[in-house]
Amino acid sequence: MITLEIDPRQQAAIAAALNAEPMAAQRALARTINKVVKSVLSQGVRAIARAHDIPVKTLRSRRRVKAVTATVSHLSGLAWFGTVPVKATYLGTARQTRLGARVGRHLFEGAFVA
Repeated sequence: MITLEIDPRQQAAIAAALNAEPMAAQRALARTINKVVKSVLSQGVRAIARAHDIPVKTLRSRRRVKAVTATVSHLSGLAWFGTVPVKATYLGTARQTRLGARVGRHLFEGAFVA
């Protein structure tokens, strides 16, 4: 949740500026929404990558993240994180071990490298 505190003494000046240029205010609001969506995407991808030991590059490049941006006529944004599975080959080079196959930091027990 975003909170905004406005000094009551400045409230009249802010209201006058917003009423003078309503389209400029809407454009500024759309830009602000887009910046917040971009920030949420960036922080979300990093958090998901850290939680699952997946490279950030893999999550971004495989189209598992999507943003819907705001415009003047559509003042809302959306950050989408997909649940598309990540192939083991995108996590690193596969190596055969006694227990199975190791790819990056992940061990797949009983698996084999073909």
